[in-house]
Amino acid sequence: MHIGSPEAHPHEPITIEVGVHAEDVALQRVAIARRFFSKVAPAFSVKDYLLRLHKFCPHSPGVYLTAAVYCHRLCVADLTVPATNRTVHRLSLTAIRVASKALEDNKWTQELYAKVGGVSRNQLMNLEVTLCFLLDFDLGVDAAVLARRTFLLQQAGRQGLGTNSRLSRSFQLRLPLRRRTNTFS
Repeated sequence: MHIGSPEAHPHEPITIEVGVHAEDVALQRVAIARRFFSKVAPAFSVKDYLLRLHKFCPHSPGVYLTAAVYCHRLCVADLTVPATNRTVHRLSLTAIRVASKALEDNKWTQELYAKVGGVSRNQLMNLEVTLCFLLDFDLGVDAAVLARRTFLLQQAGRQGLGTNSRLSRSFQLRLPLRRRTNTFS
C-alpha cells in the first residue's frame, strides 16, 4: 500500500455532508489540518523564518504572544497539528497573520505577507481559513492568558537555552481596556 504526501492538494474539495452520512467533525479537522504540511522541510530554521517575518512585516508583541497561544492550542492542547519541521513554518506564518488581523488596525497586504512567508496568496488565504476553523473561530485571548503564556514562554526559553535571562522588571503586558459607559447617569 502506497501512502502519499500528507499535504492537501490546493484543489482538494472540502465537502460537508449534513445528516446521517456526515463525516465526524474530528475526521474533518484532521483532513484540513493537512494543509499545514509542506512536502519537504524548509532549509532554514524557524528562528530565521520568524526573524524574516518580523523584518518585513513587524507586529506588536501582543500579536506574537497571541499567535503562540493559537499554536499551543493546536499543537499541544488539541493535538490537531503536529509541531514538526514540516508544519511549524506554515503554522506560525498563519497564526501571526490571523493574530495581527484580530488585534491590529495596521495590516500588511495579503500579497506582501504571502511573498515574505514563501507561499502563494491563495495558499495563505486557505491556511487562514483552516486555522480559524481549527480554532473554532475562537480568536479572542484575554490578558490573563497572555500574561500566563508570557511567563511560560520565558520559562521554556530559560530551560531550552540554559540561560537566566528574564524580562525586565519594567515590562508590563498591557491590552487596551474597553471604556465602560454608564447608562444610569
